[in-house]
Amino acid sequence: MDNGMNFTQIGAEGGFLASPAVLNRLLLGGAERADVIVNFTNIPVGTNITLQNVGPDAPFSGGVAMPDRTGSDN
Repeated sequence: MDNGMNFTQIGAEGGFLASPAVLNRLLLGGAERADVIVNFTNIPVGTNITLQNVGPDAPFSGGVAMPDRTGSDN
């Protein structure tokens, strides 16, 4: 997230994790999924939070990008 706030991953492709993992980044490949919990308790009402994709197109590229797009972060 753009403010570096942590989230908790509780599951993935194979179901629940053995124990929750507190993260501020997560790498996913194409068609992978992650079950996460985001705690907004201490975030003031009206605060904008942006979940960002800042990974490179490779090694997970697999299609033709739209002409106005330069990478996976758009």
